Amino acid sequence: MGRLQRAELNHFVQVLVCSDKRIRQRGLWTVNWNRNGSGVFGVDYVVSGLPLHVLVVHGTVVLVPLAAVCTLLSTVWPEARRRLGIVTPLLALVALILVPVTQQSGEWLMQRVDTTPAITTHSNLGGTLLPWVIGVFIVAVVQWLWFRYGTAQAEGLGRKLGTAGSRAAGVVAVVLVLVLCGGTVYRVVEIGEAGSRAVWEGSFTNGQD
Repeated sequence: MGRLQRAELNHFVQVLVCSDKRIRQRGLWTVNWNRNGSGVFGVDYVVSGLPLHVLVVHGTVVLVPLAAVCTLLSTVWPEARRRLGIVTPLLALVALILVPVTQQSGEWLMQRVDTTPAITTHSNLGGTLLPWVIGVFIVAVVQWLWFRYGTAQAEGLGRKLGTAGSRAAGVVAVVLVLVLCGGTVYRVVEIGEAGSRAVWEGSFTNGQD
């Protein structure tokens, strides 16, 4: 392990230690289930002394864009569609489940930290992600069903629309999927950037001060 890698590892450990201390000070240590908790169904969103949000958010920022990209590729690229198969709708399903958990755990955490404008911005942006992911899930399922079981229907629709109509419909569908998937990825980046600013902006020095 190089010197730079050791420094990055030490920094990561220090961040976890500081987070752990703040959690202990707020009385959240080892609380997993509480009948009087303010989370959904009385759940306090804490895992091993850490807020669940800071853990599941990593899965969200990876799986949601991955599901969006796979959905787009499966729609426009036959080889990718063949290789990915049912993986695409399954990824979209996992993302669809993960987003509400991330949002709920984030709202729970927001009630237990000092709220700042940056945190409010991050929370507000986070609340807009679910409709995008629902759209990705619907497209992922529909395209999988269409290309797997809709051959006869596609041929019949092609005869009704004609060559020019079929091409126009295909272009429109691709553009809509591109806007949906691209918008989903952009929204995840926007939310993540706001969250990073809420956590880190003004909390470190650049080594030149």
